[in-house]
Amino acid sequence: APPLPAAPPASVPPRYGYTRDATDSAPVNVPAVETLLADRMSAKFNRDFDRADELREVLRRQHGVEVQDTYKTWRVATRALPRPNGGGSVGAAGIDVEAAGWR
Repeated sequence: APPLPAAPPASVPPRYGYTRDATDSAPVNVPAVETLLADRMSAKFNRDFDRADELREVLRRQHGVEVQDTYKTWRVATRALPRPNGGGSVGAAGIDVEAAGWR
């Protein structure tokens, strides 16, 4: 008998969505962040925790976003993130901290 097709991914119930921390107003690509958060929640809902962890890292590195799973909130981090090449640092909004004179 031929193998059964894979089950479609379960949809994430709306109550599992994340909201932006009310005190956060830092510039960020909100639609991109929300898409990544939805993908992450879908991965968690499907018990693909490795993928969920990867997406959390993408949110942190590419958008400077920290996710608070306990409160289902997210915010742009206020601390500087290291540059991938090891030189200097970039603020959470992607601003070169040293070039901007913030150090």
